Amino acid sequence: MPHCYGLLLTISSSLHPTTQMWNLHGLIDHMYTRHVPLTIPLEIHIFWAFAPDELGRPFETRVVLSVEGTRLEPSEPLIFRSVTPYTHLRLHGVALDRAGEYHASVEWRRSGASEWTPEAIFWPFIVSLETPEGGR
Repeated sequence: MPHCYGLLLTISSSLHPTTQMWNLHGLIDHMYTRHVPLTIPLEIHIFWAFAPDELGRPFETRVVLSVEGTRLEPSEPLIFRSVTPYTHLRLHGVALDRAGEYHASVEWRRSGASEWTPEAIFWPFIVSLETPEGGR
């Protein structure tokens, strides 16, 4: 079965044109906002490892956010497949319902299956509200 070995939230990223290596800009661990709910254009980078017999097969993944231990509605499923043992997915947009401590995680399933398999790996971050004067 596929295995998620990395999950990161960033402000943005870029792919180096000659080395094909990713540059991640602004890892998110604490953010301030004036109001919630809001959707922000963060990037979610998900790193997967596959066994040889899984290469070329379709899988689905979705992002699950929880805040203060309460699971929020998962993202829409994304179908993906890999032709190499390791794959990097980059998704955009995170919806924040309220201030608090968040955990971003992923679930996966084989395309067509009904049950989702949660991965233990997660990315923690905190959302705090600013005061109207801009203080924290």
